[in-house]
Amino acid sequence: MNSRITAILIGLLSVTGVFATTVIEQNDSITNEIVSDSITMAMPSDSITIQVTDTDSIARQQEADKNLLSLLETDSTEQILPVIKMLRMLEYADSIGADVITSSLGYSEFDDSRFNHTWDQLDGKSAFISQAAAMGVQKGLLIVVSAGNEGGNNWGKITFPGDVDGVLTVGAVSPNLKPAYFSGRGFTADGRIKPDIMGIGATAATITPEGNTAWKDGTSFSAPIIAGLTVCLRQALPDLSAQEIVGLIKNNSSQSLTPDSVMGYGIPDFYAAYRQGTGIEPSLKGDIPLQIIYREGIPIIKIKRLPIGETSIALHIYTLEGVIIQEYNVSENSETPLYTLKKGIYILAARCQSNYWTQKIQRL
Repeated sequence: MNSRITAILIGLLSVTGVFATTVIEQNDSITNEIVSDSITMAMPSDSITIQVTDTDSIARQQEADKNLLSLLETDSTEQILPVIKMLRMLEYADSIGADVITSSLGYSEFDDSRFNHTWDQLDGKSAFISQAAAMGVQKGLLIVVSAGNEGGNNWGKITFPGDVDGVLTVGAVSPNLKPAYFSGRGFTADGRIKPDIMGIGATAATITPEGNTAWKDGTSFSAPIIAGLTVCLRQALPDLSAQEIVGLIKNNSSQSLTPDSVMGYGIPDFYAAYRQGTGIEPSLKGDIPLQIIYREGIPIIKIKRLPIGETSIALHIYTLEGVIIQEYNVSENSETPLYTLKKGIYILAARCQSNYWTQKIQRL
């Protein structure tokens, strides 16, 4: 794999794959399914007919396909056509060599209720859009998708194609690291863990077209944030496959040992994933030499017995925005009171020569 990683991020919609060319037309003929390179979709008999032709002329169509990247929805209605247009965008993204894809296109219901999905279709293979994403996974692409914002309404679940096995489905947490009420939940219809991981998606920092900072809510923000970190990880570990990268991310998340249907494997630690990927294995949770105690609301870090071969440990205190505010270098059997911390929640990162740990701390 080339060490230069190409990522496609098209506003709130970015997708990839290699598919047969589709020709879309409206007519009155009877058809029961759409077929595209082994992808099928049940269709009402009076709706849209899709004629699919196999072609290897992707290169010749690249210029024309660029125009399709602007064919996104321009209003608030939910239509089936953008899902179909996605096939051409998938083809184009893969044809230019994309390695990591992020997509916030997710559906459960449409204005035309004949296209509506049901919970039992959340199996990663029933929905048309899920079949498309699954093919991208099979072709070795690393696809990051939003879990959807349906957690607080009647649907309540993740949206399609977040149900696909191998796709990295991202839910939303708020700055206090709690799941956002709107974040789509699992499980899938066949009992798999979804969402996979969580990212900041409630009061997420964004930049407006005018260059101002704005705070927005939605898994359409948590997914691209995670996708950016994923690109960095894949570029740092170019010899690993897309699915090996996905596995590293999930294995180094806050709930990796106890995943659930709300936060999946939890909040990822990309530095931990990187260290594991480079061969520096993280220590088991039971081996953590740190103990946090509180005296009059002040957190105190106690260092117990260090692993064999380690003589000291570097402590870094981070804000939830990732800014280092305090650093210490301490030895075994020591205590470090954090008197100067302001009230709030912080992340403690402790690193030795061959071991590391992270833990949440709070100034009461």
